[in-house]
Amino acid sequence: MNIKLHEDKHEAFNDRWEDLDVATGRDGFSELFSHIRMIYARFKAIYAAIPEPEVSTCHSGRALETTNQEERPV
Repeated sequence: MNIKLHEDKHEAFNDRWEDLDVATGRDGFSELFSHIRMIYARFKAIYAAIPEPEVSTCHSGRALETTNQEERPV
């Protein structure tokens, strides 16, 4: 997961992570990071399980989204 941050925000977040590393120690920081990865993996699995809507085209060539027997322009 790559998140692009504005440079001034990047520096602020970098400082926060360094403060957390110092405050929790090496083992505590590692445990925190493991929890963050676990949460991310759960959300990723949930997101992957959500089916994407079926998309078809109508006579005009516009895309239509089919949901519950209802078609509407996208």
